[in-house]
Amino acid sequence: MYHEGSSFERDLLLPWLDSFSDVVGVVVVENKFDRKLDRLRAEYHRNGLTGTADAIAFRLYDTVRKTDRRAKIRRLVDKKGSEYDGSVDPPTQRVETPNSEPTRRFLREREPDIAIARVKLLLDEAVFSIPSTGTFAIHPGVCPEYRNAHGCFWAIAEDDHENVGYTLLKIDSGVDTGPIYAQGGAEFDPLEDHIYLQLKMIADNLDEIRSGLEGAHQGDRGPLDISGRESEVWGQPKLTDQLRLVRRERKRKETAQRTICLLYHDIVPDDKSSTSGLNGSSVWRYKLSPTLFESHLKRIVKQSAPVRTIDECRPHRADSGIYLTFDDGGDSLFEYAAPLLEKYGMHGHMSVITDRIGEDGFLDREQVAELARRGHHIMSHTVSHLDLLSCDPSVRERELKESKSELEEITGRDCVSLSIPGGRYDEAVLQAARDAGYEYVFISDPEIDPADELGWEVLMLGRWNVWNSTDADELEAILHQDFIKTSTIRARWRVLKTVKGLIGMDRFVKIRDTIIN
Repeated sequence: MYHEGSSFERDLLLPWLDSFSDVVGVVVVENKFDRKLDRLRAEYHRNGLTGTADAIAFRLYDTVRKTDRRAKIRRLVDKKGSEYDGSVDPPTQRVETPNSEPTRRFLREREPDIAIARVKLLLDEAVFSIPSTGTFAIHPGVCPEYRNAHGCFWAIAEDDHENVGYTLLKIDSGVDTGPIYAQGGAEFDPLEDHIYLQLKMIADNLDEIRSGLEGAHQGDRGPLDISGRESEVWGQPKLTDQLRLVRRERKRKETAQRTICLLYHDIVPDDKSSTSGLNGSSVWRYKLSPTLFESHLKRIVKQSAPVRTIDECRPHRADSGIYLTFDDGGDSLFEYAAPLLEKYGMHGHMSVITDRIGEDGFLDREQVAELARRGHHIMSHTVSHLDLLSCDPSVRERELKESKSELEEITGRDCVSLSIPGGRYDEAVLQAARDAGYEYVFISDPEIDPADELGWEVLMLGRWNVWNSTDADELEAILHQDFIKTSTIRARWRVLKTVKGLIGMDRFVKIRDTIIN
């Protein structure tokens, strides 16, 4: 059952159905202008005059995309439809509305086990109850979260990418409230035309939809358990929501044209924050809960930029991606940070204070080696976390060389990266790092862009500090290089850098800790 003129149903779904079942008939529903008016009336009752005007504005905007959309749908249908025999020509009944006597009579005559309804109208029980197994909808959205006709659009507009997909459900008297027999998604571009996108979700999942239909008919596949999930009916797409999502997704694509380095420390539950890594009156703000960290990772996943390590891509090109670094070498990196990173297919740069290896709250040798084997990049955070800018040159040399040597012994790999304690450096520190054999130096200065050519023989990578007050929205503002947010962070860094230079790092830390206490 589908609307007239739809090549997706006629040239793809019909041959697909015929490939594993007997198609005994087709109901083609004529397109009537008054149905569009009915949808606008429903929108008015749902969202008032302003919402209706917004929906009309979207329709006008959408007309510009229709030609390109038709071409994309045609290519999709031709590509997927080539897998099936397109010669099927079953008996056809044309109707003005599916809720009519001609429809009911045709269904009773054909006696189908299953009917597939691909229409934008609620069916009467007198219609959907005729097939012996039931009438099913292949819904363009994930139910019950996104019920009604534009689920994919609203999932993207709500920045809920995990729920962009399709649902195979058995029709009942509600709005997409019937039992669900299959559900899923596929890779997608959030800026894609939403009509094409929802058809692609179906086309990419035809095998699973077939399994759902066969399982429902044979009785060996029960409905999915959706208890506890949110349920909502959505209306017509709005222009304001479309423009908002376009702006957001374009900013994400722009992120792929940058190199962004983020600086984390411990990832540890709040009630265990003192059990991992360095401790002190000012250190607590660097300790993020696993829940907050995972919200960051979920937001990072939505960016177009890949998360990489310097082993995978040297971070000096404008398209190198996002680099996640973790300082101090607390054992929470093994227990919480690494498993969460790996859950999302990511790896991090773990900096280790070698004098602390094996101490309570810090990584031991086996954990450091295991993290390296699992694909995480191990880098030096010196021997004892001294201020390299103020210490004696001979001490500085020991801090750099001995830590590098020990990490190479543990991991069996060259240690080519250094995270400078406190981010304090000058030309002499960088020269000492180069002499010790480091190729990359991570600092805490957000103004240093690794894409810039600075003339140093080691590559400096400026990082954006992430604190436990940094929520996912603020993190995304950093990734997008939001002017107001990044200007504030840069200004704060300049002030602190000036103060540290004037009074010295040790005195600065004492004053800061006194104020915090």
